[in-house]
Amino acid sequence: MANKIILLRNGRIEGIGTKSLLLKKSAYFRELWHSQADMYAFHANLGEAKK
Repeated sequence: MANKIILLRNGRIEGIGTKSLLLKKSAYFRELWHSQADMYAFHANLGEAKK
């Protein structure tokens, strides 16, 4: 696990901090976080459908 995340947007630093801090302070990070979570949930549901 990383102690700090350096969040880049268009080649520039958007934020630096822990996951918790960036989730609180950065709308961009929240957007990325939720889009990845949605992708994992989608793939988990596909796995369930195959059973």
